[in-house]
Amino acid sequence: DAVDRIEDLGGFHSRFLPLRRAAVLSPLIIAIAAALGSWIASAIMLATLVPFALGMALAGTAAARAAARQLDALSRLSGLFVDRVRALPVIVGFGAQERISRHLADATREVAARTIDVLKVAFVSSAVIEFFAALSVALVALYCGFNLLGILPFPAPEKLSLGQALFVLVLAPEFYLPM
Repeated sequence: DAVDRIEDLGGFHSRFLPLRRAAVLSPLIIAIAAALGSWIASAIMLATLVPFALGMALAGTAAARAAARQLDALSRLSGLFVDRVRALPVIVGFGAQERISRHLADATREVAARTIDVLKVAFVSSAVIEFFAALSVALVALYCGFNLLGILPFPAPEKLSLGQALFVLVLAPEFYLPM
């Protein structure tokens, strides 16, 4: 048991912590690089980070709750199965195999339904994250395109060249990638 815990910690320190650090630092580094091309586009990316992070937090909380319910249901099914295996001689002695197998099948269907619920939440969560990322990249693209065409609805504090706009547009999807 202690060895398993050490292996779990190894994965936490070797995979999770570096990925979390990268998810925090790489958007900031990309925003700084994008600021070299257009500080307004960089500001748009940083401003869209707040609703993006809120969407991720809401999606993560919902997924965590669904996963916790799934784990409880799986634990109950495991306990039920172990209890029935221990009581197998008594079950056979009373001829209750059919009733017990129906009960186990119902519990298994409940776990399967909860698994589907967890998958639904996970897919909706990823859709929310993808939606915010696409919307944010589209905002940057609109700014760059309208700036290049000179049809911004407000006075532009900067005039982008095609190279600057392309540079910012290439970096925009990478800004949201770690998340």
